[in-house]
Amino acid sequence: LHPKNLVDYENTNNYISRDDGGAFVCFDFKDKSVKLESYSIQSCNGDEGGTHLKNWVIEVSEDGEHWSEVDRRENDSTLRGRNIKANFVLKNPKDAFTHRLRLRQTGNSWYYEFNHNYFGFCHIEFYGKLQEPSK
Repeated sequence: LHPKNLVDYENTNNYISRDDGGAFVCFDFKDKSVKLESYSIQSCNGDEGGTHLKNWVIEVSEDGEHWSEVDRRENDSTLRGRNIKANFVLKNPKDAFTHRLRLRQTGNSWYYEFNHNYFGFCHIEFYGKLQEPSK
């Protein structure tokens, strides 16, 4: 389903990527800027062998071309299960505001065949500071 479902908290639809590898979901805050401190993800409703995230990074960018890694998770089993919600504190936070964030897959998910690159989850929320444009 469409990535917009990830921030529709009234809905329980899941987002599932293509099986391409290196898939990502990007969030553009347009005229606002954010300084990310942590984020929460809710896994999809699949069992332990589902498309749950296992290997990913969170990256930030001001221009959408150059990205800086602020968090990395490898072989992470936190979200391996049905409708699990977990908060992740950034391992390498930036002390600057940015307009764009993305979650990028860096390896296989927990998909039961293990050699596929699907990943899926239900919701994502970002925590930190929000900066409005100057008037």
